[in-house]
Amino acid sequence: MRASSPLTGLAAGPSTRKRSGVILLVVLAMLTLFSIVGTTFVFYADTAHPGARSFRIAAHDLALANLTLSHDLGHDLQRFEDEEADLRSYLGRIDALADTADDLQRRIQEAYDRETDPRARENLAILIEDLDRYLDQLGRLRCLILQLLDSE
Repeated sequence: MRASSPLTGLAAGPSTRKRSGVILLVVLAMLTLFSIVGTTFVFYADTAHPGARSFRIAAHDLALANLTLSHDLGHDLQRFEDEEADLRSYLGRIDALADTADDLQRRIQEAYDRETDPRARENLAILIEDLDRYLDQLGRLRCLILQLLDSE
């Protein structure tokens, strides 16, 4: 039995279901982008605490790179269904951000291992957790983009 469209009462064909799936993927990608930007700014804010301040510039650079990605990808996701939008280049940009975050996380972990002040260690541990969340979200975004590319 074919699914019925709630607006028309007509049977929805395979292309309608495929379009609905693509729209859902686009919405999920947009929500993931918003989450990534939010996590990045939480990370940046957390670098204001004692023990974490030496990573403030790197956090700022990461936040700017995320804003640029979010702006560009958000624009292409909005027009993905109606126009030609090649999302392949974003995979490389996401991978580059992940590499940057991995390197930053490694440096924060090294600082954590050397730090003797308990409060500073706690603040560095928070940065490590922020970056874990960030990397997880980047992985989800990458997966969603791959799924969108497979839907073409």
